[in-house]
Amino acid sequence: MAKNIPLSSVVVLVLVALGIGFLLGILIMKGPHCALCPVCYLDSKVAAGWMGYATGELKEISGRDFTLASGDETLKLVILDGASIQVMDNGKLTQAKFEDVKVGDKLQIQFVFSNKKISGSVVTILPK
Repeated sequence: MAKNIPLSSVVVLVLVALGIGFLLGILIMKGPHCALCPVCYLDSKVAAGWMGYATGELKEISGRDFTLASGDETLKLVILDGASIQVMDNGKLTQAKFEDVKVGDKLQIQFVFSNKKISGSVVTILPK
């Protein structure tokens, strides 16, 4: 006598098998993080880089190099020449100068990640 297996059980087993196969493929091809992390594609001639935002407290300024911190994590990035510096005050953005940015400021920095470098293109000084 044949047993009936519920269709939902079959679907779950297939999805689990596909997920395990996908993860094993990642580990075999490039390592544990590469398919999930754009950093691994920075050497690509097709994908030149990607953009993002970083938010945190400015811990250090060295020339045009900033160290941004949030919790126990830090991020070092260089602010591009010609980067837009702005201040958010009462919901309005006003232009500022690079010299207006001070250690201890809460910042949001729009960055470009390209050629294995993180470069800030827009710096917004946020209200404390």
